[in-house]
Formats: sequence, C-alpha cells, structure tokens
Amino acid sequence: MLRTLIISAAFLGTLATPAPVQADALNWAMASFSQDLRGRLTADQAREQSRGGAVLPSRRMIAAVRRNYPDMSLDDVALVMDGMQLQCPGIAGSGPRYLVKIRVAGSRRINVVLNAQTAEILCER
Repeated sequence: MLRTLIISAAFLGTLATPAPVQADALNWAMASFSQDLRGRLTADQAREQSRGGAVLPSRRMIAAVRRNYPDMSLDDVALVMDGMQLQCPGIAGSGPRYLVKIRVAGSRRINVVLNAQTAEILCER
C-alpha cells in the first residue's frame, strides 16, 4: 500500500514538472529503482523469513534507524537475502540485509543498510 501511494505521488508530481526536469528525474529514478530491486524479497517472502527466524522483523530495523534519525520519515524497507547486493565499504560478508530508505530534514534521502539478523547499522549511503 505504501508503494502504491509513493508511485501515485511520483506520477502526479511528474505532471506538474517541466519536461526537461521530468526526463532527468525519471532516468535517475528508474536506475535507482532497478538497482535496489535486484534480489529483493516480496513482503510475503520477507514475512516468512522473519517468522522462520532467519531474520529480524522489519519493525526492529525501523526502530534501529529511528534511534539515529528521530525526525526521519520512512520511504521504503527492503529485505535482500544475498548481502552482496548491498555492499558497504569495509564490511565483509554476504548475509541477509535490510535496506531502509528514509528522508531527513525535509527532503534529504538516506539509504541505511542493516544486518538483518542483528539490526546493526552497517552503512549509510
């Protein structure tokens, strides 16, 4: 439901934006979207992994991020079982990881990568 709301808002926003800006924004959004979706589990798959004990639930990840960014607004949460898809500088390993996309200070976007088994923040990008 959140994804539908975000997609709808993005579509409506493109209607009010001049054409040259729309093309650049659309190209950037599509590149970011497709890159982040590689290896991403669906909500049902992520729920099953959490229920089975393989990973912590997403609400624990959101709480861990909120401790560092109390004024954040949440954009998206994704679980990737192959952590090689979400590399962090200086962090080895390829276990499951969460990608939590947030906005702070109005519009600054931050992608936070967390270890899905410990809720430890591995990096921010």
